[in-house]
Amino acid sequence: MKSSIGAFAAALVLAIGLASSSEFALASSEAAGQIGYDAQGNAGHIHTVVSGDTLWDISSAYLNTPWVWPSIWDENPEVANPHRIFPGDKIWISSNQMRRITDEEADALLSGEPVVEEVVEEVVEEEVAIEIVEEEIPAAPEEVAEEVADSPLYFMSYKNRDKCGVVESEAFDEGTPMIIESPRQGTLLGQRDEVYVNLGEGEVQVGDRFNIVRAEGAIRDPETKKRLGYYVESLGWLEVVEVGPDTATAIIRESRREIARGDHLVPRTKDPLEIGVTLGTAATSGQLAYVPDEREISGSFDVVFLNRGSANGLEVGNIVEVIRYGGQRWGATRDKQASLLLPTEVVAHLVILDAKEDTSMAYVAHSADVVEVGDHFQMTVPQE
Repeated sequence: MKSSIGAFAAALVLAIGLASSSEFALASSEAAGQIGYDAQGNAGHIHTVVSGDTLWDISSAYLNTPWVWPSIWDENPEVANPHRIFPGDKIWISSNQMRRITDEEADALLSGEPVVEEVVEEVVEEEVAIEIVEEEIPAAPEEVAEEVADSPLYFMSYKNRDKCGVVESEAFDEGTPMIIESPRQGTLLGQRDEVYVNLGEGEVQVGDRFNIVRAEGAIRDPETKKRLGYYVESLGWLEVVEVGPDTATAIIRESRREIARGDHLVPRTKDPLEIGVTLGTAATSGQLAYVPDEREISGSFDVVFLNRGSANGLEVGNIVEVIRYGGQRWGATRDKQASLLLPTEVVAHLVILDAKEDTSMAYVAHSADVVEVGDHFQMTVPQE
C-alpha cells in the first residue's frame, strides 16, 4: 500500500522540534523559488503557483513539512475561500508566514535588502577549565516510538472550529435545551433579542452561556445505518440573565445567522486556539459517514464526519488517512490474462477536531482526490 506513514516517521525529529518553536526553517534550495527580503530584512521565498499546486505541497517543499501551513497561512478575510490558490498566484513564504501577494509586493520583496548584523569584537580572557560532560544515551526504538506518539508533531489553528460541530443523538431528544419563545414579534431572532429557554431553577444559573445550534443533517453509519449523531452549525450564542421556576430569560449576545424558536442549545465552551497534531496509538479504521451539504469535497478546511469516535481510540489532533482499495482487476501479464491486485492509495489526510463516543468531526488537511461518504480511513500510527 502506498502510504505516507513512512514519511511521518522520517520527519519525526524535525516535527517534534517544530512543536516547541513558533518558527520553521526554510528549505535551503534556491531552485524552489526566488529569494526576497521583507521590510525588516528577513529572508523568504516567492513561489508562483502552477496547476496542481496545493498549500500542502508548497509547505512541504519550502518548509520541509506539509503540516505547517495551516498555522502560518495568513488569510485575507475579504476574499471568498481565502485559503484557495490558483495558477499564477504569488505566495510569500518566510520562516513564520505564508500569504498571497500581488505582483507589486513581489517586486518590492525581491528588491529588499537582507539584514546585515554588525560584528562586535570583544576581548575575552581565556579560562582553562576541565568540564565533565555526561553523554546522553539514545533511547531504544520502542521508547522513541512511545515518545513520538505522545508528542505533538506541531500545533495548528482551526479558525472555524466553533462554527460547526457534531452533537450526539441524545442532545436532540424531547426536552433538551432550546429557545421556546421570545417577547419579540416576528419569526426570526437576532443579536440583542430577549428569548426564553426551557431551563429553570436548579438547571441553569445567571451568567451561563450556551451556543445556539441547528441540526443540518443526521450522521449515520454507512454499514449499519445507525444514527451516530447530528452535524450542527452554530448560529450564535446567548447568556442567561434571569432564572425562573420552569424557564430562564436570556439575551442573544452574538448572531451569525437568523435564529428561530426551536433552535437547540449546547453549553458554550472555549475551545483551545491551537490543536496539538499527533500520531495515534490505536489501529482504528472505519468510514466517512457524513459530508456537509451532501457534496463531494477536496479542499483544505472542509469538514467531514467519521463512524468512529473516542470509544474506538480517536482523540482530538489525531491524523487519519483516507484510503482507496485498489482491488482485483483483470489485466494482461507478460504471457496471459490474469486477475491483478491493484495497490491501495492514500488520497487524503484528516485531523480530528472533535471526538464524541461514536463519531468524530475531522477536517481535510490535504486531499489528492475527492472524498465522499463510504470512503475508508485508517489511523496514522508510528512505524515499529
